[in-house]
Amino acid sequence: KTPSGSACPNQTLKKFALGYRFETDVIRMRIDKPSNYEQAFSVLQAFVLSACRQLNIDNNEIAGCLQYHKDGCFNFILYDTTPGGAGHVKRLNDQTTLKQVLNTAFDITQYCTCGGDEGDTSCYSCLRTYRNQRYHDILKRRYVIDFLQDIVL
Repeated sequence: KTPSGSACPNQTLKKFALGYRFETDVIRMRIDKPSNYEQAFSVLQAFVLSACRQLNIDNNEIAGCLQYHKDGCFNFILYDTTPGGAGHVKRLNDQTTLKQVLNTAFDITQYCTCGGDEGDTSCYSCLRTYRNQRYHDILKRRYVIDFLQDIVL
Protein backbone atom coordinates (compact mmCIF):
# COMPACT_ATOMS: atom_id res chain seq x y z
CA LYS A 1 0.00 0.00 0.00
CA THR A 2 1.03 3.58 -0.57
CA PRO A 3 1.42 6.02 2.33
CA SER A 4 -2.08 7.33 1.56
CA GLY A 5 -3.55 3.83 2.03
CA SER A 6 -4.44 3.01 -1.57
CA ALA A 7 -3.21 -0.06 -3.43
CA CYS A 8 0.30 0.18 -4.86
CA PRO A 9 0.31 0.31 -8.65
CA ASN A 10 3.73 -1.39 -8.87
CA GLN A 11 3.16 -5.17 -8.99
CA THR A 12 6.84 -6.15 -9.39
CA LEU A 13 7.83 -5.65 -5.74
CA LYS A 14 8.95 -8.80 -3.92
CA LYS A 15 9.87 -9.52 -0.30
CA PHE A 16 13.39 -10.64 0.53
CA ALA A 17 15.55 -10.78 3.61
CA LEU A 18 18.74 -8.78 4.12
CA GLY A 19 19.87 -10.76 7.16
CA TYR A 20 22.66 -13.29 7.32
CA ARG A 21 24.01 -15.88 9.70
CA PHE A 22 26.91 -14.66 11.79
CA GLU A 23 28.94 -17.71 12.75
CA THR A 24 31.62 -17.16 15.35
CA ASP A 25 32.99 -18.56 18.61
CA VAL A 26 30.60 -18.27 21.56
CA ILE A 27 30.74 -19.01 25.28
CA ARG A 28 27.74 -18.99 27.60
CA MET A 29 28.31 -18.46 31.31
CA ARG A 30 25.64 -18.91 33.92
CA ILE A 31 26.00 -17.79 37.49
CA ASP A 32 23.04 -18.89 39.58
CA LYS A 33 22.48 -15.57 41.23
CA PRO A 34 19.25 -13.65 40.56
CA SER A 35 19.69 -10.08 39.38
CA ASN A 36 17.89 -7.35 37.52
CA TYR A 37 18.72 -6.27 33.98
CA GLU A 38 20.82 -3.25 34.98
CA GLN A 39 22.98 -5.29 37.33
CA ALA A 40 23.38 -8.11 34.80
CA PHE A 41 24.31 -5.68 32.03
CA SER A 42 26.94 -4.01 34.24
CA VAL A 43 28.40 -7.41 35.08
CA LEU A 44 28.41 -8.36 31.39
CA GLN A 45 30.37 -5.22 30.51
CA ALA A 46 32.82 -5.99 33.30
CA PHE A 47 33.25 -9.53 31.93
CA VAL A 48 33.89 -8.30 28.39
CA LEU A 49 36.41 -5.63 29.42
CA SER A 50 38.11 -7.96 31.88
CA ALA A 51 38.40 -10.73 29.29
CA CYS A 52 39.94 -8.30 26.81
CA ARG A 53 42.48 -7.15 29.40
CA GLN A 54 43.25 -10.68 30.53
CA LEU A 55 43.68 -11.97 26.97
CA ASN A 56 45.61 -8.84 25.96
CA ILE A 57 43.33 -7.99 23.04
CA ASP A 58 41.48 -4.88 21.86
CA ASN A 59 38.11 -4.09 23.50
CA ASN A 60 36.37 -4.51 20.15
CA GLU A 61 37.45 -8.15 19.69
CA ILE A 62 34.87 -9.58 22.11
CA ALA A 63 31.25 -8.54 22.65
CA GLY A 64 28.42 -9.93 24.71
CA CYS A 65 24.71 -10.09 25.33
CA LEU A 66 22.32 -11.30 28.01
CA GLN A 67 19.87 -14.17 27.92
CA TYR A 68 17.13 -14.08 30.55
CA HIS A 69 16.15 -17.28 32.30
CA LYS A 70 12.77 -17.76 33.96
CA ASP A 71 14.32 -18.28 37.41
CA GLY A 72 15.49 -14.64 37.53
CA CYS A 73 19.09 -15.35 36.54
CA PHE A 74 20.82 -14.28 33.37
CA ASN A 75 23.13 -16.17 31.04
CA PHE A 76 26.15 -14.14 29.99
CA ILE A 77 26.98 -14.79 26.35
CA LEU A 78 30.38 -13.67 25.09
CA TYR A 79 31.34 -13.97 21.44
CA ASP A 80 34.13 -13.05 19.06
CA THR A 81 33.20 -10.10 16.87
CA THR A 82 35.24 -11.53 14.00
CA PRO A 83 33.11 -13.60 11.59
CA GLY A 84 34.20 -17.21 11.81
CA GLY A 85 35.73 -16.56 15.22
CA ALA A 86 39.22 -15.51 16.16
CA GLY A 87 39.46 -18.01 19.00
CA HIS A 88 39.48 -15.44 21.80
CA VAL A 89 36.44 -16.75 23.67
CA LYS A 90 37.69 -20.31 23.20
CA ARG A 91 40.58 -19.28 25.40
CA LEU A 92 38.05 -18.52 28.16
CA ASN A 93 37.05 -22.19 28.24
CA ASP A 94 39.76 -22.80 30.82
CA GLN A 95 39.02 -22.75 34.53
CA THR A 96 42.19 -20.82 35.44
CA THR A 97 41.66 -18.19 32.74
CA LEU A 98 37.99 -17.75 33.61
CA LYS A 99 38.83 -17.34 37.29
CA GLN A 100 41.38 -14.67 36.39
CA VAL A 101 38.77 -12.87 34.28
CA LEU A 102 36.32 -12.87 37.21
CA ASN A 103 39.00 -11.61 39.59
CA THR A 104 40.06 -8.89 37.16
CA ALA A 105 36.44 -7.79 36.67
CA PHE A 106 36.04 -7.51 40.42
CA ASP A 107 39.36 -5.68 40.90
CA ILE A 108 38.66 -3.19 38.10
CA THR A 109 35.40 -2.12 39.71
CA GLN A 110 36.50 -2.48 43.34
CA TYR A 111 39.53 -0.20 43.03
CA CYS A 112 38.05 2.45 40.71
CA THR A 113 37.19 5.70 42.47
CA CYS A 114 34.29 6.89 40.31
CA GLY A 115 31.02 7.36 42.14
CA GLY A 116 32.69 7.55 45.52
CA ASP A 117 32.24 4.84 48.13
CA GLU A 118 28.71 4.16 46.90
CA GLY A 119 29.90 3.25 43.39
CA ASP A 120 26.66 4.54 41.91
CA THR A 121 28.19 5.32 38.52
CA SER A 122 30.97 4.17 36.20
CA CYS A 123 33.74 5.69 34.11
CA TYR A 124 35.96 4.88 31.14
CA SER A 125 38.49 3.29 33.50
CA CYS A 126 36.10 0.62 34.76
CA LEU A 127 32.94 -0.11 32.69
CA ARG A 128 32.34 2.49 30.02
CA THR A 129 33.43 2.24 26.39
CA TYR A 130 32.48 3.93 23.16
CA ARG A 131 30.47 0.85 22.14
CA ASN A 132 28.26 0.88 25.26
CA GLN A 133 27.68 4.63 25.43
CA ARG A 134 23.91 4.27 25.06
CA TYR A 135 23.91 2.34 28.35
CA HIS A 136 26.19 4.63 30.37
CA ASP A 137 23.31 5.77 32.56
CA ILE A 138 22.63 2.23 33.85
CA LEU A 139 26.24 1.05 34.26
CA LYS A 140 27.21 1.09 37.92
CA ARG A 141 30.29 -0.45 39.41
CA ARG A 142 28.41 -1.17 42.66
CA TYR A 143 26.33 -3.74 40.75
CA VAL A 144 29.48 -5.62 39.72
CA ILE A 145 31.02 -5.47 43.19
CA ASP A 146 27.85 -6.78 44.84
CA PHE A 147 27.41 -9.53 42.23
CA LEU A 148 30.98 -10.83 42.26
CA GLN A 149 31.95 -10.23 45.88
CA ASP A 150 31.02 -13.61 47.28
CA ILE A 151 32.17 -15.43 44.12
CA VAL A 152 35.76 -14.19 43.96
CA LEU A 153 36.49 -13.73 47.65
